[in-house]
Amino acid sequence: MLSLEAGPLESPRSPPELQRGCSSVDLDELDCLREQARGTDEEHEPALLERALALCRAEPLAGIDALWADNEQRRLTALGMNLFERVGRLRLESGDAANALELGDEAAALDGSNERPVQLAMGAEAALGRREAVAERYERFARELDDRFGLKPSRETKTLYRRLLSQDALAAERREARESI
Repeated sequence: MLSLEAGPLESPRSPPELQRGCSSVDLDELDCLREQARGTDEEHEPALLERALALCRAEPLAGIDALWADNEQRRLTALGMNLFERVGRLRLESGDAANALELGDEAAALDGSNERPVQLAMGAEAALGRREAVAERYERFARELDDRFGLKPSRETKTLYRRLLSQDALAAERREARESI
């Protein structure tokens, strides 16, 4: 929330002056939380990043028609994407695959051609035992990349896809072997 306090007026028509010490801007808090997370231990980092992610709640600078706004909007969208992905990975590592998947989907919705959220979502789906969903997501992503840009998924994404499916197949074989004993 941005609060303004009027400073001394030079004329009856001059706008109020922004007093930075008397105002709070979400972007300042976001930057502060990200900086704290960078300099903290692994125990406190997730909570700081979760608080930072909570500040990314809408399209940044929506409705602002100014020359500087386009580049700043792209920068802030990329920053938000990074937070969705980082927090999603932390959730996945802590065993919260369902919420990691949710963040992967949100990040992918912001930029459908970015592979990192797709990789996160595939990992979360695999952790949830959704083999078909992993395959569908990969195939849909590969089609979209090809249709939009004439590109193929990166080697990293292909390798992850194969590994996730082979892990699932290996786990199923082990389960079947145990059940047959």
